[in-house]
Amino acid sequence: MQNAVGARVEHNLVDGFNTRSGGYNAGIRAWNSDAVRYRFNEVTGGHGTRDSMAHDLYGGNNGTSTSTTTATTTRAASC
Repeated sequence: MQNAVGARVEHNLVDGFNTRSGGYNAGIRAWNSDAVRYRFNEVTGGHGTRDSMAHDLYGGNNGTSTSTTTATTTRAASC
């Protein structure tokens, strides 16, 4: 999500992210967003050898909140 205000990210299942890219990735990401609420999400099955994570909330976000969110460890891709 990018440049959002007051968005809700709720009740999502992300199972398997960054399965093809060799770059930086996240299962759920916000960029330059304000007052976004993350609840009841599950992110699992990520791959990556770089900065790959389940949730990535950064880049000028203000007033963002998270609760009741599950993330599992990102698995490193074999080289």
